[in-house]
Amino acid sequence: MKCKQVKEEFVLVYGEDQDGGQLRVAIQQHVTDCPDCAAQAEHTRRFVTLVREHCRREAPSGLRRRILTILSRRLGR
Repeated sequence: MKCKQVKEEFVLVYGEDQDGGQLRVAIQQHVTDCPDCAAQAEHTRRFVTLVREHCRREAPSGLRRRILTILSRRLGR
């Protein structure tokens, strides 16, 4: 995977409660070898954790997906 693709997928993978399957594995492999993406992954994990801790109500699934998609695009630059 390339850095741009990895960064576009961070929020979608780390923002989901599911394991993310092959996509998560591919991202983890890339992050292991790329310090820039590793730093971004850690930032994304912290962000997702903070949101989960402070936002107790569950957003409707459609809204949640749209928010995650927008965040992913903005973080991927």
